[in-house]
Amino acid sequence: MGDPAGIGGEIILRAVPALCRNSIPVIVGDYRVVDQLASRLFQDRRLSFKAPGEARAGEAEFMDLGIVTGDVQFGSLDPMYGHAAHSYIIEALKLVFLTMSPP
Repeated sequence: MGDPAGIGGEIILRAVPALCRNSIPVIVGDYRVVDQLASRLFQDRRLSFKAPGEARAGEAEFMDLGIVTGDVQFGSLDPMYGHAAHSYIIEALKLVFLTMSPP
């Protein structure tokens, strides 16, 4: 997801429908942030996500780390946002490397 106050959330929201056509994307981040952003950008539609391991073709999964507290001030700097972005990367890498099959 990247920096909670950055553009990653918007990119995710705009890309997920297309990504779901050919894959089951897994987003790692804070659902609260994506939901806050979705309510601002897409008042007429909402995306729904499944828990990791529960999605089927045409759906997306969301691993909610719940790090960000309160509303995000988009475009601002905050140590909590840096910590969150770092944590998202670590958890995403764990998903990749702990679920890979040996060659």
